[in-house]
Amino acid sequence: MNKCFFLSIIFFCLRTVVFSQTFCIKGTVVSSDTQAPLEFVNVVLSDKDGKILQGAVTDSLGRFNLIVDSHVQPIGKDLIFSYLGYESVRQSVDKENFGVISLTPSVKALQEVVVAGRRSPFSMKGGTFTANIQRSILKDAGNAMDVLRQLPLINIKNDIVNIFGKGETLIYIDNKELHSNEDLLKLSSKNIKKIDIITTPGVQYSASVGAVIRITTTTPDEGFSGIIHTKVQRGEDWSEMLLTNLSYAKKGFSFFADYSLQDLRMKQKQQTNVEINGLTHNLIQSNNSLNLSRRTHSLGIAAEYKVSEKHLFGIKYNHSLIGNGHYKIYGATTAYTGSKKDAEYSQISHYTPNGNGGNMNMFYKGKFSKWSVDFNADYIYGQTKTSASYDNNEHVKNVRNIVNSNSKNDYRLGATRLELSRAIGNSSVLFGADYARTRNNSYYNNDDMDLQNDLPETFTTNKQDLYSLFFNYKCNPYDFDIEMGLRYEFVNQLYYMNGAKRDDQSKTYSNVFPTFVISRPFFHEKMNMALSYRRVVNRPSYYQLRGDVQYNSPYSYEAGNPLLKNTYIDDINYTISYLDLNFIASYKLYHDKILFTIDQFEDKAITISRFTNVDGFKKISIASVWDPTFFKIWNPEIEVGFEKQFFKLSNANAVNSYNKPYLYISLYNIIRFPHALSFVTQAKCWTSYHSGVSRERNGMFVDAYLQKHFLNKTMALKIGAENIFNTYKDKWEMAFNTVNYKKDANDDSRFIYISLIYNLHNAKKYAGKGTRNSERNRLNTL
Repeated sequence: MNKCFFLSIIFFCLRTVVFSQTFCIKGTVVSSDTQAPLEFVNVVLSDKDGKILQGAVTDSLGRFNLIVDSHVQPIGKDLIFSYLGYESVRQSVDKENFGVISLTPSVKALQEVVVAGRRSPFSMKGGTFTANIQRSILKDAGNAMDVLRQLPLINIKNDIVNIFGKGETLIYIDNKELHSNEDLLKLSSKNIKKIDIITTPGVQYSASVGAVIRITTTTPDEGFSGIIHTKVQRGEDWSEMLLTNLSYAKKGFSFFADYSLQDLRMKQKQQTNVEINGLTHNLIQSNNSLNLSRRTHSLGIAAEYKVSEKHLFGIKYNHSLIGNGHYKIYGATTAYTGSKKDAEYSQISHYTPNGNGGNMNMFYKGKFSKWSVDFNADYIYGQTKTSASYDNNEHVKNVRNIVNSNSKNDYRLGATRLELSRAIGNSSVLFGADYARTRNNSYYNNDDMDLQNDLPETFTTNKQDLYSLFFNYKCNPYDFDIEMGLRYEFVNQLYYMNGAKRDDQSKTYSNVFPTFVISRPFFHEKMNMALSYRRVVNRPSYYQLRGDVQYNSPYSYEAGNPLLKNTYIDDINYTISYLDLNFIASYKLYHDKILFTIDQFEDKAITISRFTNVDGFKKISIASVWDPTFFKIWNPEIEVGFEKQFFKLSNANAVNSYNKPYLYISLYNIIRFPHALSFVTQAKCWTSYHSGVSRERNGMFVDAYLQKHFLNKTMALKIGAENIFNTYKDKWEMAFNTVNYKKDANDDSRFIYISLIYNLHNAKKYAGKGTRNSERNRLNTL
């Protein structure tokens, strides 16, 4: 009955729209020089006296639909097309379908025609949430990371950006894939034109990508430009950061250089309580304090040459290294068998990580007749090393034991990608192919002869070749927006341990990944609904696939799992938006879900952490966002979300359910005052919930900052604090097989900071977008 009721509502909406619209003017607006579609073109219906009657704005494909009110007679009226930097076009209305309208770039930007009435800077269409930053008070938020923190569905923790209900998220700035979120800190919010949050990425993206964020910037200035960003913060210790990005553009040539330095120092405290209910009952209690220091450098150079308006070449190289890395852990551990105290340890551990790596990109963008060509090639290489020393003093038996270990990882990735695309009337097609060749080696050893049987010296090699073909089609029949695509991937993976090929771990995959999105606007585009389906794959990282078992303490090991299989996900999404209110719901069915587990090592009083596959895992995610702007100075955003996993696991003679839902509410507030001053607060609270087989505890946090612009908004001073009340904790527990594991950690997430940003003009961005290959995220890079 509910199904029939829902279908009746949809039919009523469709009938209302179809029979009430007497005249619908449609068409596609493109640039005359490149034939590329133009987004956000103002399309205005005007009478002969110049009075604006109605208006519309083109979408990302340059399309517009202007539904004329029944009381307006459009025949004989004028249709005006206006876009910043282009000559306006005026045509008399004598038909509904205007086909393709070409706008010619002007030497001097013309003043935009403003559509009468209020139009929200935020919209959702076809499963894509779009924020027009230039038309919102987020224009003065600070940098791109500050803007993302204020957008719905985005969660940022430790500068890692995730989309609610989705997995891996790729971020692009002007079609360039980001390999480091430092680029978000280098981009001023006033230079951002719009941000698209794509919850159902097309097949041109890797099948393992769960969501995409695309940031489009405003037109860059020629000549010399750049940005300098410094930040100092104080938590339990001091940390500093320096980011610079410089560019020079003149007569088709562009040169780029950037440098970043991050000096991180943190102090953490944690308590763990472990029960092992195996052949005997064991209890291990630990208290640890961690001091972390790490310095990271990154340097990049790039160049572009624009041969003509139709041909652009570029090359870029970036190198990163870790220096002066040192982690020091002071720990105390007490172990019991039944009620008897077996051991009492004090432990001092030293970790010394270091490494370096490079990334080179070459690209070509061209136009041949009506076809656009985009070619990219990437080469990524690097290595990481960690030396560790564990000094254990056992006080019950008065025994001292020192364990030294070394681990090393090196990697190589070469990838190429070719895309061909063109517009055909109100539709567009895209063909493409890519190839990725990955080589990853990992090594581990320790010097304790008593541990050699359990933790032997291990050398693991992964060799993988990935081939893919994809096709995507977009069209606009009967006011519906439809996108459909297919992606085919063939993977050949060879696995070697200590020089010998392992047939059980060597695998071949051949898969097809479809994508389908359908959406339609209603009520003069005030409402939009979309339904989508996509099949996704999550491949285990090479770190998870390693073959070694590593030492952490006398009671704790960690290991890779060479037998891990790919996780396949069927993802169904539904979105609806009405003015400032947005709603999204998704259902995911997982096959061979990869979960983190802590289990008992053999029959000993030792835990082992590793990843494993499980089946029968499902998840639903629902979120609603209200994002209005009041009086042009106040932008509150209220987001409410619900997520629930459905999973049961048999342990011995019992069946455990891990179904506790995740509920949260978040509030963002941006208030803009006179004299270029703004105040931003963010608060979020959530309930206790299950994530995999662990149970995360409830929590909350409150962040705030005050920002002041100087020198015609080229300089910004920001003073702020995060986790003000120190209520955000890393607190969770896990019940898996014979192990009950509890952790309570203070991860040094409360701090105050001050930052200074100086923008010298609008810096030009390097146009190479990379191969969009998710293989990079499987590597243990810096």
